[in-house]
Amino acid sequence: PVSCQAGTYNPNNGSQSLTECSLCPAGTYNSNSSSLSITDCFLCPVGTYNPNNGSASITACLQCVPGNYCPEGSASAVPCVAGTYNPNNSSQSITECFECPIGNYCPEGSATPTPCSAGTYNPNNSSASVSACLQCPSGNYCPLESSFFIPCSPLNKLTSFARN
Repeated sequence: PVSCQAGTYNPNNGSQSLTECSLCPAGTYNSNSSSLSITDCFLCPVGTYNPNNGSASITACLQCVPGNYCPEGSASAVPCVAGTYNPNNSSQSITECFECPIGNYCPEGSATPTPCSAGTYNPNNSSASVSACLQCPSGNYCPLESSFFIPCSPLNKLTSFARN
């Protein structure tokens, strides 16, 4: 009989070759040899993922990166949905993706909100794209990351002139 190597398993009796051993799937690892079942492949812990088949060590489970979350047994990091962001490593679930704040937008997989540029504003939470940043209407101004427009007034012009 042939013993399967770590990272593999074989449920069949009478095997004659290592080629009859099956690789543990992505999202798992198996540090034991002579494993008989796919259930011998351990799931990568929450907050990690493993894109490779046949991994023999928990070190193959990689830390989940910001903008994503990784449930137990993940083969890949799951991006936070558009309109949300996640600045943290090793996140475990979608509940760790935060609502994108006003004055910003957050495409899928955002680690941080992207501010609306000066000259635009965004009064809404959970915005997914730059198209949510609205052009500042004439007679008003909008600094970087504005959630509303500010009317121009003689006082504002005087203050602005005094700073220059």
